[in-house]
Amino acid sequence: MKISYLVWFLLLSVVSWQDFQKQEISSWLLILMGSLGTGIQIFEGSVSLGAWFGGILLGAALLFLAFVTREEIGYGDGWLVLVMGMSLGLKFSFLSFLLALGISALVGGCLLIFRKVRRNYRLPFAPFLLAGSVLSLALCGG
Repeated sequence: MKISYLVWFLLLSVVSWQDFQKQEISSWLLILMGSLGTGIQIFEGSVSLGAWFGGILLGAALLFLAFVTREEIGYGDGWLVLVMGMSLGLKFSFLSFLLALGISALVGGCLLIFRKVRRNYRLPFAPFLLAGSVLSLALCGG
């Protein structure tokens, strides 16, 4: 496993716990993740400049959606996906994001069906992004 994936999973685990507990993501942790991720990418040379910028654009698109939807999608989630793009590139980030959306939709749907939550309940997204990242690594390898 590449160092970039190991660092990503370690820090994303911390962010996921924080998001689950407080439903917020620390900005200093995002800065650390982005800096380390970019530094490791330069060292490893495993993500091209185009994939790096593509990953950033994916996160920027989510930040735009957070603005347009008045934070139905949280800004922290957008920043987290942007940092993931910086750390792991577009392909891995996009697949992880899509899988995280699918998993969160299944969990949210089940919670609604079994009346454990109401429709306006906000699920923390970072734990689903962690699950999506693990599945991405299992499906595509590191």
